[in-house]
Amino acid sequence: MLITGAAGFLGSHLARALTERGAIVGAMSRSRSRLEALHPELAIDRIECDLTQRDEAHARIGEFAPEVIFHYASEPDAEESFDHTRRCIQTNLLATVNVLEAFAGSGGLLVYGDSAKVYGNAPWPDPASAFDRQMEPNSSYAVTKAAGWMMSRCHSALHGFKTVSLRPTLIYGPGQPRNLIRYVIERACAGDETITLSGGDQTRDPLFIDDAIDAAVRVLERGDALSGQAITIGGGQEMSVLEIARLIVELCGSSTAVRPGPDIARPTEVWRIASDNRKAEQSLQWFVNTPFREGLARTIRDHLGECPATLSSTTRRRTT
Repeated sequence: MLITGAAGFLGSHLARALTERGAIVGAMSRSRSRLEALHPELAIDRIECDLTQRDEAHARIGEFAPEVIFHYASEPDAEESFDHTRRCIQTNLLATVNVLEAFAGSGGLLVYGDSAKVYGNAPWPDPASAFDRQMEPNSSYAVTKAAGWMMSRCHSALHGFKTVSLRPTLIYGPGQPRNLIRYVIERACAGDETITLSGGDQTRDPLFIDDAIDAAVRVLERGDALSGQAITIGGGQEMSVLEIARLIVELCGSSTAVRPGPDIARPTEVWRIASDNRKAEQSLQWFVNTPFREGLARTIRDHLGECPATLSSTTRRRTT
């Protein structure tokens, strides 16, 4: 099983999970130093590769000859600029095409690392009648992730392999990179007097890393039946960004004030990100196991190395 973007947050956790289940794992990244630091205790193949280079991608993927590819290599979302757009096209679209071409004719399964941001601000369907939403991406990141999935589905039908999209909301947990949750933890633990958010009314549905990994592993068992489908997964608790930030501050035992900043929200902001998990529950037999408060407590403990008094007492109350 080959993981592209294996040195990233999701990819590194998946590499460990698959190895512990007995898989032969190829961990692919363009960064040799990050590969060398990736789970040095695990017996995994560390494959340095720039997937935007067609010949290099074909050679490295062909040498490993995967039966399954988890395609998680991605240019992350960022402030819009034409340079950012070009990077998104290179990494999220061109590199994906190179992976698809190298995998053509394999008969295997490609799990596409998608994002709920592809929905943009599209209206929500009637929950009683439909799972799926229209994709209306409104940023370079989301446009190229949507296009990468459409290319995956197209070439799957043409070239003899299966593909499934896993489309998570905001993934968080120990070891996460800088995002909303990590930023607020850092600022609260640093003792900042005030955190001003970009917006605050927008909602998110945070998904703990262990639950995201569980969904990815479950796709392995059902990939043939689900080929061509996109499955959205979320943590099951939609909250405003302001509510999330204030809960983090509370669990950190901090007195930092959190204020909304409606005038500084990004023009490409997605105002509601959440998941109707019914499709994942029915098709993958996947269910959320980690409540948000518990996942936050574990994430904060990982950041601090030890939990503050308020976090300890909160966790004890919950477990008892």
